[in-house]
Amino acid sequence: MFIFSKLFKLLSIFFVMLFSLNACSAQVLNKLRIKHAEVSPAPNYVKSGQTRDPLVLIDGKLASHKILWLDNNTLGWRNYGQITIDLELQETSLISQIILHTAKNGAAGVYLPLNINIFTSLNGKDYTHSGDISGYDESPVNTYKAVELQKDNIDANAKYIRLVVNPQGRLFFTDEITVIGKGKSLISKQSNTLTTKQIQDIIAKNKSAEINRRALIEKLGSEKGSVAIVNQLKTKILNEGNLADQKTYQQYQSLVSSLSVSKKTDAGLNISVLSSPWGKGKPEGKSKSIVVPTNLTQYIAVQIVNNQNEKFSGSYSLQGVNNLVATVYETQEVKTRSSKNIEDVLNPITINSQLEFNPGEKKTLILALESSQETKSTIKFAFKGINNNELIIDYQSVNLGIDKNYQNSLALNVSVWPYYTYPFFKGREQQIKQDLINHYSNVFVIPPWILKPNNITTDHSTLKNYLKNYHAGDKVMLFLNHRGYVNSPGNFMQVSWQKKYLTWYDTVLKILKENNISDQNIYLYPFDEVKEKEIPLFKSFVAWIKKERPQSKIYTTVFYPDLLPQIQPLTDVYQLLISEADLKAVSPTKGKDLWIYDIMDDSKDQDPYSRYRLLAWKAFQYKANGIGFWNYAEQFGNSVWDDFDGDKGDYNVVYDKGNTIIPSRRWEAFKQGVEDYFILSKYQQKFGQEATQKLVLQILSMPNNQEKAEEVRMMMIKQLSK
Repeated sequence: MFIFSKLFKLLSIFFVMLFSLNACSAQVLNKLRIKHAEVSPAPNYVKSGQTRDPLVLIDGKLASHKILWLDNNTLGWRNYGQITIDLELQETSLISQIILHTAKNGAAGVYLPLNINIFTSLNGKDYTHSGDISGYDESPVNTYKAVELQKDNIDANAKYIRLVVNPQGRLFFTDEITVIGKGKSLISKQSNTLTTKQIQDIIAKNKSAEINRRALIEKLGSEKGSVAIVNQLKTKILNEGNLADQKTYQQYQSLVSSLSVSKKTDAGLNISVLSSPWGKGKPEGKSKSIVVPTNLTQYIAVQIVNNQNEKFSGSYSLQGVNNLVATVYETQEVKTRSSKNIEDVLNPITINSQLEFNPGEKKTLILALESSQETKSTIKFAFKGINNNELIIDYQSVNLGIDKNYQNSLALNVSVWPYYTYPFFKGREQQIKQDLINHYSNVFVIPPWILKPNNITTDHSTLKNYLKNYHAGDKVMLFLNHRGYVNSPGNFMQVSWQKKYLTWYDTVLKILKENNISDQNIYLYPFDEVKEKEIPLFKSFVAWIKKERPQSKIYTTVFYPDLLPQIQPLTDVYQLLISEADLKAVSPTKGKDLWIYDIMDDSKDQDPYSRYRLLAWKAFQYKANGIGFWNYAEQFGNSVWDDFDGDKGDYNVVYDKGNTIIPSRRWEAFKQGVEDYFILSKYQQKFGQEATQKLVLQILSMPNNQEKAEEVRMMMIKQLSK
């Protein structure tokens, strides 16, 4: 009895102590005081006049405006691939939870971040990785939602916290960060500290994992399968910690694709034509009849589905193309700035290329067919070793007179600002020159760092070398960029400046003439996207140079359409940004050439059809004599395959493959748009302006209906060939 009583007392004491410890733990787990906050880079979203003071993140106040990014208590970043937020706690503490308050609305281009990396430190110098917060959210993309992103059970002792945010898209906003934990940690030594490279590797790995996770979930939503199996696989994807590993990612791709394997009699390798080559076209069966003008390219998208439970590997065969130039591309995914995997790359493949298909996997091939002479052919596309599953294309090319002479007579100017000094061009200059010719680019812009305006001491060796890239007959734009000279040395349009400028200009004209470039094709490009405060300077320069050198022609780009009435009279050619303008309100002026252009921010995310192909249709509709877009190959970071290694997404429409270049879907869509312009011009000559404009309006009123443009193009060709 005594022993039992003593044991009971000991157990009672133990449970009281356990209860007390738990109660104590619950009491000390609270919001920790944050002494200081710093951010890098500095917030740069200022549309609503937000503060740039990082301390608003730790003031305990949430934004009061119903939309987070319109509140003055919010920090916002635009066009940054990575954002660092450094917090210093009041005292070293055991951190349990971190909460970051943010918001999203896809309709406004605002998304939750891909992820937030958590690094902790005791001394503010040596950091360890303490977790990762995913920004994945299943709510509708195009609705506003305020969100608390948080990480629980961190259990790290720290006085300093570093949050590295990988935005999804171009914008990121936050108004408050909360840290929960236990104060006055006695830990003074930190283990597992990381090198700078290890930290960078962790950030890159987690980013890649989140991009792949979203790609898998998006694909999972479009595949067939029972709800239970789909949800089970989705849960696995959401919890998978190794998705940055390409092998693991491919294994999940195979699992997702296998959901679509049919149990019916159509098992095997199925081939069909898609309704459009520039997006998610609809399967249209195993045959297609096309009529193509000679000298122009017809693009056909082919979908191949491995509808069986085993892997397939094989090469294709292409018969009936003896009189044609036939190129076959396999579409390839690339990660975009909005954190999506998009089939943008067109990778050329030959009949010896081995293509592998996992069970249920789909691939898209693009056939580019062209003939320089009239011909009829039955083209058969199939995979070797697969019987009774070939694609039949009845091909006919007709001579509509759309040859080089006709194309030149239309005087459509195509400018994509290919600066041959950009890193991407190095060692590929001649390939790129030919690629630009093949895509009808005929405007040669020489940048100011080659021209060296107002520098009479230069020997012009850089200019002479640069002219090796010139293609005979192209217009030449001498980009002077006077904006810089206005500020430094500050003597713009003074007598001393004018004298030096004329000396420089006359020398440059002489060099151009020695390269068989006539005055008729030379334009001065003084200001890019002229600002209102620059118009007086622009006007004075134009009046002066026209007096001193009457043969001079003036070109400029116009970002702000409301400035057109002032700029238009000063130019021979003005190129208007269409995304900022209502072209219906812009009428061509006699003696002045209207061109249009677009700026393809986050270019890999842009629709090949509506943004690139329809650019030429818009030019035809509004009687513009030129089209263009920024840019052919402006690269940020080390690789055009990675949109996250620079401050901005790359603008390029071509990729590198070893020492060669390969096109994108967008670049080929743009080329087809130019060829559509040629066909439209022929159609207008035969059937009149009213009938042609009606067709163009029909296409432009339905920018998401890619099939319609294919129908109208084919209809025009058939009517013209009768």
